[in-house]
Amino acid sequence: MRRQQPVHVELDELPLTEWPSPALTENTHTDRTALRTDLARVRERGYSIDLEETVPGITGFGFALRYSTPAVDAIICSVPVARLAPEHEARILSVMRDIRARIESRLPPVPGAPDWR
Repeated sequence: MRRQQPVHVELDELPLTEWPSPALTENTHTDRTALRTDLARVRERGYSIDLEETVPGITGFGFALRYSTPAVDAIICSVPVARLAPEHEARILSVMRDIRARIESRLPPVPGAPDWR
């Protein structure tokens, strides 16, 4: 399944009709404070983690492709929580970083965007 969602958007611009946001799972961020905290962690580590926030039993990892600012594309990997051992997570993140670097190295930066190479 493919869903298109903005990769970069200011929190106050999110197209949500109500705050607190309705929970999709027990781990869904339902208030702006929790979402802001999670977004700060995403920026710090350089990728996002969905810890069963959208679908129970599924963890997802997302890396923005940095050839434009703001980022408009990303790569993601979703994994059943039951199969996600720490060494598996480390391998997924390593492979995703490598794939992102390969993609970014083949695409010219958009004018005005930082050159991450």
